[in-house]
Amino acid sequence: MGATYLIIEDSLSERANVVHINNAGLNPEIVLRKYQVNSAQLYGSGGHTGHQVSPRTIRLVASGQLDNPPMITSTYNLGNTDEAVAQVAKRVDGKAFVQMRKAKKVAGV
Repeated sequence: MGATYLIIEDSLSERANVVHINNAGLNPEIVLRKYQVNSAQLYGSGGHTGHQVSPRTIRLVASGQLDNPPMITSTYNLGNTDEAVAQVAKRVDGKAFVQMRKAKKVAGV
């Protein structure tokens, strides 16, 4: 989770909105000053706890206000799903994406 927030904080635009949805039980290490100087907003939820979190997040993605590709830090072919699950279990990446076609290398990873 820590590596993910470093990327997010280094790419904050003015008046950015960051949505943190997590049930891992760990507190992310965030640098509040970066949010303050960019007038950014940080919203959080404990995951699937109600309050229409999932539909609201889907609407943010659909409207282009939440850009998903930068969150995907690893991609795996379907045949490498075990490797993907092992990497995600380490909790060092943002999101791993398993796809049925040939995986593309994510820039900067």
